Amino acid sequence: MIRKPTTGTATINPAPGVPLHLTEGAKKALKADQEGLTCAGLGGLWSWRLGGQPIADLDRIDWYERETVLVPDSDVWTRQDLLQAVFALGRDLEGRGARVGVLKLPVGEAGAKVGRDDYAAAPEPRPRARGRAGRRR
Repeated sequence: MIRKPTTGTATINPAPGVPLHLTEGAKKALKADQEGLTCAGLGGLWSWRLGGQPIADLDRIDWYERETVLVPDSDVWTRQDLLQAVFALGRDLEGRGARVGVLKLPVGEAGAKVGRDDYAAAPEPRPRARGRAGRRR
């Protein structure tokens, strides 16, 4: 299920002009939401599928021409199983008409995994994330 952190439901701003960030987990989505970004959390990178099919929550969002930014944890680039999930989700959303980008988070100290919440909470200066980050709502 896709969760909007402030409501706990799959309700997302219906205006396709509002960029949508998708990240792993409610805590990370909540941090982005607190920063003014429209963000929803996935239970995991493959949780957008159930029984080999996209979950129904994806049908509740108007994807056509919506800027969508996938924000996986930094370890995704070293794990083929997770990378496949990011590409598969991006392909599905593009098929729904979304304009999809991926934000690449830098790894932490000593190669530690960094999530969207960790990156946002890190003190300045922090390594720059690369990719399309979207606009604030």
